[in-house]
Amino acid sequence: MRRIVAIFLMMLFCGSMLSAVSLPKPERDPVPPTEAQILLIKEGVRFHDQGDFEKAIANYQEALKINPDVVEALYELSFSQFAKGDYSESLATALKGAEYRSKLIDQLYLQIGNCLDSLGRTKEAIDVYKKAMKGSPSDSLLYFNLALAQQNLAKTKDAEKSFERALVLNPNHPGSHRSLGGLYLKSDRKISAMLAYLRFLVLEPRSSRADQLLPTVEDLLGAGVTQTGENQIVIPIAIGSGKNKLSGIDDMGLSLSIARGAVFIKKEGKETPTGIQAIAQELSTFFAIMGESSGARNKSFVSTYYVPYFVELGKKNMVEPFCYFIFQNKKDADISQWLNSHSQEVQSF
Repeated sequence: MRRIVAIFLMMLFCGSMLSAVSLPKPERDPVPPTEAQILLIKEGVRFHDQGDFEKAIANYQEALKINPDVVEALYELSFSQFAKGDYSESLATALKGAEYRSKLIDQLYLQIGNCLDSLGRTKEAIDVYKKAMKGSPSDSLLYFNLALAQQNLAKTKDAEKSFERALVLNPNHPGSHRSLGGLYLKSDRKISAMLAYLRFLVLEPRSSRADQLLPTVEDLLGAGVTQTGENQIVIPIAIGSGKNKLSGIDDMGLSLSIARGAVFIKKEGKETPTGIQAIAQELSTFFAIMGESSGARNKSFVSTYYVPYFVELGKKNMVEPFCYFIFQNKKDADISQWLNSHSQEVQSF
């Protein structure tokens, strides 16, 4: 009999976890944390930042033993449970926290959505993100996480629009630029991808993610151009049709190739630039071409969002410090030396 009851309870538990999540109405009043709880929460955050999620969780649970109605402790507990990989527990904790009226309600909805997505319940996650947007329409992270969930369901166009919306709300979120660049590249929009990746590198030039991205950026900047001899270069010409036909800024691939090829043409009395100097010359030329033709381009997100940024960069003669800055993680002595000796220009950029 006990065995039957245990099996029944287990089935009941599993069924409740698999059923669609119903967001609770925030109708309960939270209790402000006491001094003792504040100390426990602060210590928990310190443990979390150190990567010791077990100790962080123990601290938050200790704080909740004093009073279970402290939303700050519930939120931090869910956050650490998620980081530890306990998505079901994190979801249950976040749902508990969402019962209270608090300033953390939208962050708790975000947490609930992230848990659902990590549990493979992506459609439910999308519903939660959209509900949270009604209360916080200017929260860029909601759009970013919505885009990731849409990407998981292969809803590429929807994901693209959500990443773009996230960037309108917060232009300085590196992950949105990087993820959007990846979507552009998958659809062979190389110019769009390059601009998104360059913007990412401005914001995050020293990270491991920057290291991973640099070879792709260099390949895109190469534009398929090869030098076969002195003043002899080969420039590829791609003619798209049907589904592969490019439009807007992405039909400027030939312009980028020409800008790249011009670097290799030896000019009388001048040395041919190499390394970052070559990239700076290429991009200066290309950004100028973009500026001259921007009026004739369509009004896509890339044309109205990325293009003006880089055109302005060229007009203000900031392309050289920009190039050295974004490639600083290459561990190149020449790059480090230039950055050190041109600190004023870098600061101005």
